[in-house]
Amino acid sequence: NAKPDFAIRTCSCENDKRIIPANLPENCTLDDRQRRMSEIYTPYHDAKHDLINEIRNNHNNEILVLDLHSFTPTWQGQLRNVEIGTIRSEKTDLSIAFEDYLRAQNEYKFVSGEPYRVADRPSNAAPDISEKNNLQYLGIEIRYDLIDSHEKRVKMAGFIKDSVEHLLNHPQRKQILQQHTSPGFEPITWSI
Repeated sequence: NAKPDFAIRTCSCENDKRIIPANLPENCTLDDRQRRMSEIYTPYHDAKHDLINEIRNNHNNEILVLDLHSFTPTWQGQLRNVEIGTIRSEKTDLSIAFEDYLRAQNEYKFVSGEPYRVADRPSNAAPDISEKNNLQYLGIEIRYDLIDSHEKRVKMAGFIKDSVEHLLNHPQRKQILQQHTSPGFEPITWSI
C-alpha cells in the first residue's frame, strides 16, 4: 500500500522502528530494488488492476474493493483507542455507507480515519490505487490482536462478511458500487 519510492523500507514504520536488514542500501542495491519492483510490485498492481476490471465487466460495472490491513495495539508506548478504522483518500458513497454501518455496530470500537489518515502519509498509494482503477478506495484497518488466532480471524471474517452484505443489500447499492469518477464526484447522503 505504498507508492513505488516508499515500497522498500529500511525499517518498520510501526512499532519499534525495527531495522529490515535485507532492505538496507548495503544489502539492497539500486539494481536489486529495480528488480524487486519489476518482479513483484508492478506485476502485483497490474494483476490487481486486471482482476478489478474483469470483475467489473462481469458484474454490470459494480465492484467492491476493500483493502484490508492490520495495525499494532500500541503506538509509541500508548494503547490505541481504536479496534477497527478506515483509511481513505476522500469521502465517497462507499466510505460513507461503510462507516455508517461500522458506527452503528457495537461489536468493535470503530474510529473513522484511524489509525492514520492518508493525507498525513504522502507515501500511501491509496490515491493512486483509486485513480488507476477508477474506484472508490476504502481501506479497513484491524487491530492485530483481534486477529492473532484462528478463532479471532474466523470471527473477524464473519464481521467483515456481514459488513459487505450490508453494502450489497443497501438500497443505494448502485451508487455505492459505481466507478469513482473524480472530477465532479458528489457523494450522496446516507441513512441506515
